[in-house]
Amino acid sequence: MKNLQELDLSRNRMSGDFPHCLSNLTNLQVLDLSSNNFVGNIPSFITSLKSLEYLSLFDTNFDGIFSFSSLTNHSKLEVFLLSRMKNNKLHVETEENPSWHPTFQLRVLQLKNCFLNSRRNGTFPTFLLNQHELQLLDLSHNKLSGNFPSWLIENNTKLETLYLMNNSFTGTLELPTFKHGLLDLQISNNKIGSQLQENIGKIFPILNYVNLSKNSFEGILPSSIGEMQTIKTLDLSNNNFSGEFSSHLISNLTSLRLLKLSHNSFHGPVPLLSKLARLRWLYLNNNSFSGEIEDGVSNKSSLNSLDISNNMISGRIPRWIGSFTKLSVLSLSKNQLQGDIPNELCNLFSLNYLDLSENNLSGILPYCFNNFKYMKFLYLQKNSLQGNIPHALSQLTQLTSLDLRDNNFFGNIPQWINRLSMLRVLLLAGNKLTGPIPIYVCELEHVKIMDLSHNWISETIPSCINNISFRMVEYESTAIGSASVEYDDDSKDKIQYYENTAVAFIFRMDEIWFVPGNTFHILYNSSLSLNHPSVDTYMISYETIEVEFRTKSYYLSYKGNNLNLMTGLDLSSNYLSGSIPPEIGELREIIALNLSRNRLSGSIPGTFSNLINIESLDLSYNNLSGAIPQNLTDLYSLAIFNVSYNKFSGTIPTTMQFANFDENNYRGNSDLCGSVINIICNHTSIFPPASTTQHQTAIDIESFYWSCAASYVSVIIGLAVILWVNSHWCRAWFHYVDLCIFYCFTRCFKNVFH
Repeated sequence: MKNLQELDLSRNRMSGDFPHCLSNLTNLQVLDLSSNNFVGNIPSFITSLKSLEYLSLFDTNFDGIFSFSSLTNHSKLEVFLLSRMKNNKLHVETEENPSWHPTFQLRVLQLKNCFLNSRRNGTFPTFLLNQHELQLLDLSHNKLSGNFPSWLIENNTKLETLYLMNNSFTGTLELPTFKHGLLDLQISNNKIGSQLQENIGKIFPILNYVNLSKNSFEGILPSSIGEMQTIKTLDLSNNNFSGEFSSHLISNLTSLRLLKLSHNSFHGPVPLLSKLARLRWLYLNNNSFSGEIEDGVSNKSSLNSLDISNNMISGRIPRWIGSFTKLSVLSLSKNQLQGDIPNELCNLFSLNYLDLSENNLSGILPYCFNNFKYMKFLYLQKNSLQGNIPHALSQLTQLTSLDLRDNNFFGNIPQWINRLSMLRVLLLAGNKLTGPIPIYVCELEHVKIMDLSHNWISETIPSCINNISFRMVEYESTAIGSASVEYDDDSKDKIQYYENTAVAFIFRMDEIWFVPGNTFHILYNSSLSLNHPSVDTYMISYETIEVEFRTKSYYLSYKGNNLNLMTGLDLSSNYLSGSIPPEIGELREIIALNLSRNRLSGSIPGTFSNLINIESLDLSYNNLSGAIPQNLTDLYSLAIFNVSYNKFSGTIPTTMQFANFDENNYRGNSDLCGSVINIICNHTSIFPPASTTQHQTAIDIESFYWSCAASYVSVIIGLAVILWVNSHWCRAWFHYVDLCIFYCFTRCFKNVFH
C-alpha cells in the first residue's frame, strides 16, 4: 500500500482517533476524509505527505488549532477543503508565521466556518496575495474583518466562484479594471457599502449567481445590470437601494430564475416582468411599491413563489392571479388591498402558503377554498372578512397554521375543526364567535398555540382540554413548496430543493474534474461540499414562519427557534363560566395560560402546581375565590402571575418567584392579606364562623347606657302626664310624697338628738 495514490474515506461515519499508520503513504496524492467523526487534532503526519494534490477535511469533527503554514512545502497541493462540524472548536490560523510563503498554487480553497484567524481579530489570510490560480475560494462563515479584498478578483483571472458571505468585511466593492469571467459572487451578510459601480455589468458579463444581500449598499441600481444576460439568481435584499425599479433594467435577463429585492427602499409601480419566462421566485416585499398590480406579471405561469408583502399596493386582488398554476407561495400581506377575495384564487391548486393578512379585504371566504389540498399555512388575519367560518376549510387537512384573527367572523366554532388534525397553530381571536368551545377542539392533539380570545364564547371550558398536547415540538424541517425542478436548457446546472434542511438551499451541481498527473481522476461535486447559498432564505420555510401571540401581558412575535419553544392557550375576554377544569393542570409543557376577563368561579385547581414550564398565568377579572394555593411557589419558571379583581382570600404566597410580584397582581381582592399589599394577616379573621359567634355574644356598653337613660326619661314624662290629667291621682301622689318627706325628716331628727 505504500504506493497508494488515492484514498477516499469520505462519508463513512468513522469515529475515534485517526490511524497514524497512514503516515507511511508517502506517495498519496488524493486524501478525502470528509464527513466523518474523527476526534482530536488534525493528524500532524499530514504535513509529511508532500505529494498531496487534493486534501479534503470538509465537515469533520477535528478540533484544536491547525496552522495552515504547516503545508508550506506541499508544492503540488491544488485543492484544500476544510470546514468544521457545528459543535466542535477547530481553529485555523494562517498568520502564525507572517514570513511564510507557500510553494503551492491552489485552484480550490475552502476554509469555511473554522474560526479563521480568530485569535488575530479575523485578519484576512495574507498568503492569498501570492495565489494567482484560484478558481474557487470559500472563506464564508468566519469573522474576517477589514476592507473587502477586491484584489482577490484582480489577482485571479481564472476565479469563477467567490464565497465570502457571513463575515465582517467593510469598505466598498471595487471592480477589476478588465472584463472578468466570474460566475458566482456570494458576499452576503457583511458590512460592505456605497453605490455599485456603474460598469458592474460590463466587468462581470457572465455572472450566473449574485448575492449582495444584508450589506449596506445604497443608491440607484446601475443600468449595466441589464447586460448580465446569463444571470440566474440576483439577490439585492436587505440593503439601502432606492429609486424606481425600472422593468427595462432586467427585461433582457431572460435566464433569470430568482429575483429578490426585499427590504430596500424601491418605489414606484410594481415592475412589469412579462418577458422573464423562466422566473421562478420573485420577492419584492418590504419596499414602497405602490399602485395596483398590473397585468405585466400575469404571464408568469412558471412562478413558484411570489411575495409582494409590506408595500403600499392598492386596488383589488387581480383575477388573473389564478393563472399562476404552479404557485406554491403567495404573500400579499400588509398592503392596502380591498374588496372580495376572487374565486380565481382557488385555481392555485399547488399553494402551500397563502398570506393575505393586514389588508382591507371584505366579504366572505370563497367556498372553493377546499381546492387547496396542499395548503399548510393560511393567514387571513386583520381584515374585514365576515360570515361563518366556511366548511370548505375542513378540506385543508394538511394545514398546520390557521390565523383568522381580527375579522368579523361569527357563529360557532365549527364542529369539523377536528378534521384539521395537523394543526399546530390555531388563532381565531378578535371575532364575533359565539356558543361553547366544542369538544371536537380537544381532538387537535398537535396544537401548541391556541388563541380564542376576544370573542363571545360562553359556557364552560371543556375538561377534555388536556387532550391537546401544547408540546414544545419543533416544526418539521421541510421547506414550503419543496419540489425537484430541472430546466429544459443545455446547461448542466440543476436546481433542487432539499427537504432535509430547515432552510431550503439551492445547489449548483457543477462537476469539477480533478486529474493529477493525467493518470487518475476524482469527482469533486460541489453540491456535496459547497452548499450553494443562492436561495438560502429565498423560499419561505418553517424558519421564517411568524406567529403573534399574547403572553406576559402583551403581544409578541415568535419565529424560528422561539416559535418551536413557545406553547400557549388564550381564552381571555369571553363569557366563559363555571369552574376551571383541574385537567388543565395536566398541560405540563404549556408556557402561557390566559383565562382572564371571563365569568369563571370556584378556586384555583391544586393541579396547577404541575404546570412546571409555565411562565405566564393570568386569571384576572373573574369571580374566582378561595385561597391562592401555596404550592404554586413550585412553579419556578413563573414570571407573570395576575389574579387581580377576583374574590380571593387568605394569605398571599411570598416565597420563591412570588417575592417578585407586586400589589398590582392582587388588586381588587378585598380579603387578601400579606406583606405584598401591606395588610397584616389577622389569623382569627381568616375563619369567618368564629368571628361571627364572637360578635353575637359581645355587649355594646355605650348602647346599654343610652337605653337606660331613654327609659328613665320616658317613665318621668309618662308619670307627669298621668298626674296632670287625673286630679285624684295627682292628690294621692303628692300626699304620698308628703308622707315620705315627713317620715325621712322624723328619722333624721331622732338620729341627731339621740
